Amino acid sequence: MGTRGFYVYKWRGRYYVYYNQLDSQPTALGVMLVSMIPSEPENFRRWLEERRVEYSELEQKLFTVSLPRAQVGKLHTLTEAGVDWLVDWPRYEIPQDHIGIQWIYIFDLDDCQFGVHSLDRPYDLTRIPEGWEKHEEELNHHDEDEDEDTNEEDGEESHEVEYEDNGSIVALLMEQKYSTSLVEEVKPRHNSRLNKKPAFIVSEAIFHAIQQQYPEMMKPSASTNPGTTFLFREATFVFMALASCSPDLVRVSTKSRMFDLQPNYTALMDVISQSSSETSLNTEFVSALFEGFHLEKKPPGSSKSSHTYWLQGVLIFSVASLEDNSSVVQAITRAVTEGRSCSKSYFDAIVVSLTHVVLIWVSEEQIQYSERLDIKSETAFGAMAHVFEAAALRKLSRLTSQSRGVFPNEIYRNIIAQIDPSTRKACYHVSRAFRDFASNEFSMTKGLSLVLNSEDKPVLFHASHGSLGRFELSARSQPSNEQGVPENYEWYPVLGFCDDTASYLPTVQVKLDASIPRTMNQDLETEEILHFDPPSIDLPKLLRDLDNQRYSILMNGVEIEHERFNECFAAFESHITTQNTIVGPCDILGVYTYAFFRPLKIFLGWGWSKDRRDIPKMPMKTYFLRGSSSSDMGMISAEKSMFGLVWSRQSSGDPVEPWHQAIKEGLERASEEYLRALYIMWMWGERNYQ
Repeated sequence: MGTRGFYVYKWRGRYYVYYNQLDSQPTALGVMLVSMIPSEPENFRRWLEERRVEYSELEQKLFTVSLPRAQVGKLHTLTEAGVDWLVDWPRYEIPQDHIGIQWIYIFDLDDCQFGVHSLDRPYDLTRIPEGWEKHEEELNHHDEDEDEDTNEEDGEESHEVEYEDNGSIVALLMEQKYSTSLVEEVKPRHNSRLNKKPAFIVSEAIFHAIQQQYPEMMKPSASTNPGTTFLFREATFVFMALASCSPDLVRVSTKSRMFDLQPNYTALMDVISQSSSETSLNTEFVSALFEGFHLEKKPPGSSKSSHTYWLQGVLIFSVASLEDNSSVVQAITRAVTEGRSCSKSYFDAIVVSLTHVVLIWVSEEQIQYSERLDIKSETAFGAMAHVFEAAALRKLSRLTSQSRGVFPNEIYRNIIAQIDPSTRKACYHVSRAFRDFASNEFSMTKGLSLVLNSEDKPVLFHASHGSLGRFELSARSQPSNEQGVPENYEWYPVLGFCDDTASYLPTVQVKLDASIPRTMNQDLETEEILHFDPPSIDLPKLLRDLDNQRYSILMNGVEIEHERFNECFAAFESHITTQNTIVGPCDILGVYTYAFFRPLKIFLGWGWSKDRRDIPKMPMKTYFLRGSSSSDMGMISAEKSMFGLVWSRQSSGDPVEPWHQAIKEGLERASEEYLRALYIMWMWGERNYQ
């Protein structure tokens, strides 16, 4: 009677999981769920179409993010979507047995299958046999009895794949239309000075972190449904993006918001400015890898819609399997045909599956290819990276007497070492020498970089803190902040083009001692304070003076009258050493928002009495109130009010452009109203705003 279970609908590869508390055994919940599926063919087709439309609309609502919501870090909640009975957000991973969950029923709307616990031994949705429920209960009971013996046998079983030897690849290719070309297998280059470059070191570390963090996503599948195809395209694309070691495709960035409401799913990431003249903070929208969140009018994922595409001058041909020589030959043939159909006589190509790669070099007279490489092998990543590097160098001129610069190369090396990251990235495409010099540093956000030192060894470096040691990634199964590092000082890998379609790894971060990011955060706050020119004050002394003044005013029986208000406000304002506190209209809205919500007891003390996602984001651009202690009089203490005014700057998240004109036109008035609003809340409490 008390058995608990999940029932799951799978559509476009995502699993929508629902919870059932009682009577979840097949003879109860299972029979009821199956009985809801029409048996008559026409009715079944109608039912299937309705379910697919239902979950397509739900997918659109949950995973399409509007730009305003992205800018404030807010997704549709399950409650807003009307599906708060879902166990969690739909995922591409099949739900595993949870503690206390005895039965899982999966209805696969992609492949029209029904399975219990998994889809390993599925039933056809149109032909679920009678008595299936009793068979499943008996089978489940048998599996439990045999579980220990099965585990022991599995532990001894070899999982190595046996490949069919169906003839030499060279011979098979010669039988194709390339008989007039010289076809040969070559050993790919996988080690050179490139392996010491910072971008290579970062990309290779991320490559291995993905293999470790997403093992289920790396398993080949024979299914061709859209969800499986999406995961396959995403996985092979990020492999190729990392192998390119290109700053256009591989970045390590910080979050532009300190508090993302859905940190596991989406984020706004800082972007290194493309121009030194830009003053606004550049950001890009990213989705967690393999989750498929996307902005409106943008496709889900970072990958191309096709299995064949050009990336950084290399033809990428992704295939489901490279398990035998026949599949390798077929893939090489199709890749060469595709490349030559683009009128390219000389090109490089990579045939990639989730488990293997084959590298190809094509000229007018010759086709060269590598052996089938295990993608997890020690040499595979280096070999792929060298293919991309060769393609990039082919586009650049060699150093000649005509192309030689005015200065010796050592001068150019020193100049490039001092330029900004955006200019350095442009140097990749100037000449081979400039590319070599520019690639000696891999720039990240907030002044962090990986550079080659005088000994030609990579060192993590920060502009204000100097050398920080070797580069390492910290990978966890779930996002964590155990060391108390400020969230906007955690560096995450970001993969894909910087056009709001990239993906990031929320469980992988650059490993730093916790004290270093905290110091960096303090330094940044100081810089922002100077930049925005807030009051420069002795906060403890100011609070004491304000408390004394407030007590004196109240003792004299001051009431809220226009004349007395201005007089008291002038006294309050006199304690602020500068009268030019710069704020925007959004700050005023923030103050009023705070005053409106505090009586609802959302804010209590320094903490929050409700989950932040229940609180509308306060759209403030500069300073905001962090919270206050409650009092019987319903007033905000001076310390808590002034805390927000002085140092607590909210990280950027408001739409920038809409505010520019408003701030330009109303800056002086906004600053005046902001101080007056703070004064009223400090002196007489929020009730004046109700």
